[in-house]
Amino acid sequence: MKTINLKTKQQNHPIHIGENVLTMLPGILETAKTGQKIAIVSNQTIWELHGETLLATFAESDYTLHIILIPDGESYKTMDTVQTILDTLIEKHFERKDVLLAFGGGVIGDMAGFAAAIYLRGIPFVQIPTTLLAQVDAAIGGKTGVNHPSGKNLIGAFYQPICTLVELSFLDTLPKKEVLCGLAEVVKYGIIGNTGLFKYLETHSEKIATLNIKDHHRLWEYIIRWSCGDKATIVSADEREAGLRENLNFGHTIGHGIESASHYTLYSHGEAVALGMKAALELAETGRLLDKKSTKRMTSLLKKLGFKTKLDSSVTTEAVIEGMRTDKKIRNGKLRFILPTALGTVVTIDDVTMDDVRIAVDNLHA
Repeated sequence: MKTINLKTKQQNHPIHIGENVLTMLPGILETAKTGQKIAIVSNQTIWELHGETLLATFAESDYTLHIILIPDGESYKTMDTVQTILDTLIEKHFERKDVLLAFGGGVIGDMAGFAAAIYLRGIPFVQIPTTLLAQVDAAIGGKTGVNHPSGKNLIGAFYQPICTLVELSFLDTLPKKEVLCGLAEVVKYGIIGNTGLFKYLETHSEKIATLNIKDHHRLWEYIIRWSCGDKATIVSADEREAGLRENLNFGHTIGHGIESASHYTLYSHGEAVALGMKAALELAETGRLLDKKSTKRMTSLLKKLGFKTKLDSSVTTEAVIEGMRTDKKIRNGKLRFILPTALGTVVTIDDVTMDDVRIAVDNLHA
């Protein structure tokens, strides 16, 4: 097992990574002096696969567990679903020391974390991510929230969990599409700052592209640990996204536009981000920030790992642009793009012309 400490001004937020890490949870809660009620937010699919494992963790404890199963999918990441969670907390008379636990992927973590942040102005929150995307990205850093019909993650709060437990064995049952979704964020870490990780992905691209975690457990464990460490380091330095943390948005500005334009159904978050990264690389090259050789190398890795690099014709360029207009990273009316200047180095640019953005998105159709 490995523990990574994410440090904020308030306290440390440990991330425990390994197998059988759930056994630590009762002791963590006891040390934190939490209440005896725990609300577990999950969905039917995750609960059927791993619910018994989580329940066994509390078999010899005195905690009272309440299970809240919510619908699965990005389209349910709404205030209505958060209201369902809050209704249960109120009905069961949860107090300020009682615990809300997210047990699932990024959508569950975002909504459960937001509910924890606003219920009684904040109750203890635990993240147990079960998808690769959540383990390497969404469950780390304290971003919580929901989507709005006008855009992704427009309503939310920064709220850190008291701990995050990354149970690697959960990934053995993960569908390959979900593995690919999380892998996009791993590639992102390599491009924006971790050249060693990028080279590791290149060297092992053939095995990684099988998306078979169970047969290559050590390889994926290495990737996950490295990615968690990168995210924790960045968030520790800039929890509220005032500077350095913005780099994590590489590929996300256009990626979120693609998700919005396709109504969060055609592409997973990771697939949309991969397309967004490809478009961002083109913008960097067009702006003479990045040379063609580097662009080709980074785009080539996306293709080798199995990402789609062509946007479906049903998703129009104008719809993507419209989806980007409500991006929460807009400042003074200007879209901000994270663009590479070399492998491992990025800059924030706010003077990219909309004509260049249209061309980059148009070229995703080519």
